[in-house]
Amino acid sequence: MVSFSTAHPGINPASKKRRFRALEKPRVYQTYRTLPDGQKETLWMVDGRHQDGERYRLTCHSEAEAHQKAEAQQAVALVQFRLGVSLPMDVLVTAAEAYKEGISVREAVDFFRKNRPKTEPITVAKATDAYVYDREVVQKCEGGVGQMKGLFKRLNTEFGNRMLHELTTDELQKWLIAQQKPTGWRGFQPLGDERRNTLLKTVRALFTFAAAKSRGWVVENHNPAKEIPLIKISRPDACTLSPSETKALLAEVETFPLEFKAAAYLRIFVPLRRCELRKICWENFIDNNLRLEGKGKRKRTIQLDPVAMSWLATVKQPSGPVLGSHPSKLDEHLRAAMTRMGLRPDLADDSGGDQNPTKNILRHSACTYLHLIHGAAKAARLAGHSERIQESHYLGLRTETEAKAWASLLPAKT
Repeated sequence: MVSFSTAHPGINPASKKRRFRALEKPRVYQTYRTLPDGQKETLWMVDGRHQDGERYRLTCHSEAEAHQKAEAQQAVALVQFRLGVSLPMDVLVTAAEAYKEGISVREAVDFFRKNRPKTEPITVAKATDAYVYDREVVQKCEGGVGQMKGLFKRLNTEFGNRMLHELTTDELQKWLIAQQKPTGWRGFQPLGDERRNTLLKTVRALFTFAAAKSRGWVVENHNPAKEIPLIKISRPDACTLSPSETKALLAEVETFPLEFKAAAYLRIFVPLRRCELRKICWENFIDNNLRLEGKGKRKRTIQLDPVAMSWLATVKQPSGPVLGSHPSKLDEHLRAAMTRMGLRPDLADDSGGDQNPTKNILRHSACTYLHLIHGAAKAARLAGHSERIQESHYLGLRTETEAKAWASLLPAKT
């Protein structure tokens, strides 16, 4: 055991008795907690006192974890008694390891204080606000910010007042499981597997953001969310429109207001994401090339096929936005058109759920037919995703005969 002198200058003699009590090893005992389903969960408690005499209790899920925390707390008290200062938890944990190995606590703490990464503790709520601000204002990433705010609202409901660096893999895992309860969680709707994966990726990204050298809110490479595996998603085949259905939809689009026609033609014949329509202007078209800012603010050029150019020529404007309203307004017209065609009205909807095979049907159709016309490599480049995704998602959904018929759907000559 490491010996020490009670005459340390940092110690107030009047409080020596109280501080000696803090040096005693905390008590470890077993208890139970009743879960919402009526079952009992075994817990282990660590009961001790801080240097100021205030009592604390720590909850653990195993006896080994409880004894480990008890030893760490005892080392914490020893270090604070010897040095007369308050230290961050990572320094104290290192002191506990040194204490158990018989190393001088003072030497271990001095070395670690000199070499440890500089960190500045921050609450989860403040960290999420800073991350959203960075994405929305600094990086100007319009797409996905709204969804991120909703996911962080779940995180802050449970951990908002906690320090970010204190979150553990075990409690994050249990919190994620609670998000998928069929009855919902604290007023939130239950999450499907794919949205749960999105939530987990968002929490991972938060820790990566917090560990940046310019921030130092957590120690570098500290990311407890990375130890939680993603759920493997088994997706059904993408749903596509046949050439005859596409022809019927084009006839419906001709009845749309002029401000929606060009955007509808682009959705049908160009592998665009719905969010990419917002920033497209007529000035972005040069000959048969469309230059746009896609997912993740990555810019790409799409070479338009003759069938797309033919339909756009019927509504071409000299300048201004291609879509004169919000994309959701265009969706309303497309859903109404598909209802009149006898198709499911959610075929044009982007919010049909994690496993909805009809989600993004117009993009899926364009990717499928362009794959047959130009090959996987060019189709992937036009769509803005990898060749592997192109082949795994869109190969074999339609025939070459159907692709030729789709490419021949030219407007009637006037």
